[in-house]
Amino acid sequence: MLNLSNRASSKDVASLTFHDSNFTKWQALQASLREVGVSGAFKLGIVAEPYESEFGHKSMVHFANPYEDLTIDNDGKLSGDKEAPLMIQSLPSYSTVEEVEAIKAQTVAMPETCEMLFALAQARAISNMLLLEGDTAIGKTFTIELFTKILYGPSVSPFDFYCNGQTDVSDLLGTWTPKTSNAEDREKWNRFIASEEGLKRFEELVDAPGLPEGRDLTDRQRALSHHLQELAKSIGLSSGAQWSFTPGALGMCYEGKFDPESRSLVSASGGNGFVLHVQEIGRARAIVANALLETRGKNGRMNDSLQLWRNGGQKLTRGSDALIVISNNPEEDSSFQGINSLDKALLRGLMSVKFLEGLSPYSLAMASDQYFRYERSNTPEHKPFNCLLELYNYPDDIGRMLGSVMSVFHGKFTKALSSSAGSRSKDLVVPS
Repeated sequence: MLNLSNRASSKDVASLTFHDSNFTKWQALQASLREVGVSGAFKLGIVAEPYESEFGHKSMVHFANPYEDLTIDNDGKLSGDKEAPLMIQSLPSYSTVEEVEAIKAQTVAMPETCEMLFALAQARAISNMLLLEGDTAIGKTFTIELFTKILYGPSVSPFDFYCNGQTDVSDLLGTWTPKTSNAEDREKWNRFIASEEGLKRFEELVDAPGLPEGRDLTDRQRALSHHLQELAKSIGLSSGAQWSFTPGALGMCYEGKFDPESRSLVSASGGNGFVLHVQEIGRARAIVANALLETRGKNGRMNDSLQLWRNGGQKLTRGSDALIVISNNPEEDSSFQGINSLDKALLRGLMSVKFLEGLSPYSLAMASDQYFRYERSNTPEHKPFNCLLELYNYPDDIGRMLGSVMSVFHGKFTKALSSSAGSRSKDLVVPS
């Protein structure tokens, strides 16, 4: 039996329980958050209503986990008190009510998705960093993108930083680039600063004892610019170039300015911040882990300010919308050989949602049911979004039966694949 109520930390955040002086409205909201579709499954546990603010918000979105305090037996049946009050977290959104409803209609409201979505809303509300840990099939990245689209618009995605080497460290922390019209020089500098040697020499430069301490920020930046010119000269570039600092994802997370009209970030400063997803934190290099550690305040909350030493010690002020989500795959997963242990200092006190197993059979059946039958929201005349086979106009039991068969196959196939990867990795030598 799968217990859905004990994995997240929502029970420890009693202050987030929703209270409304209008009890009738509160009851109606509770009922809407537990609304089910034509297949009998929950509809994601979010409700949007019209709302306007001076910042350009278009709706107020109420988040809840409709599976809260419920259990799922081995036959895939829900049990528990479906009338018990749900904890609710409300956040303003730049999406319209219609856009939120469209997002709901295209999303399979699996228990894992609903749990992570509510945890994201909680973390944003109280400026906590959040850890999501579980197998890749759980949908961590998908849910973070879903949360971002709900709050900012269907075309908006979070900032992503990959700790597995796919993304350069400068994309997270920012970088200096020469102001030159010579494309070859710029390319040469970018290749150098992305290399192991370049990164090492740059970090030594930033930490150089010769930089002014306790003085005007511009003095430190001026000295840093001088050292950059010397570094550029050492690799064959012109020493007379001017330099500009390009903020990384961490700076945009803290102070990024979102434009509700264009649905995009238009500035790296002066804004309320944005969503940053740091993926595969277990593979993070020390420089990344240390940078994230500087953003961590008391009890897992994000620091109100952050000094960006790469830019001479520039101070960033955290906006009210800033959110850092870090995700990781379980170390027990044999296909992830060589993963570093998570930094205990970084993770201490963080809000977290951990899934020790893959998707539950219940969730697999839900997903298969939608993909092989029809959208939960209606019985269309035309082939619906993401429906794979021409079964949507046939009796429900045909699609449901095929979905059940495929969910079992998916579970066994995933285990076999993991086992195969584990046996192959025994002969794998991981470079030190």
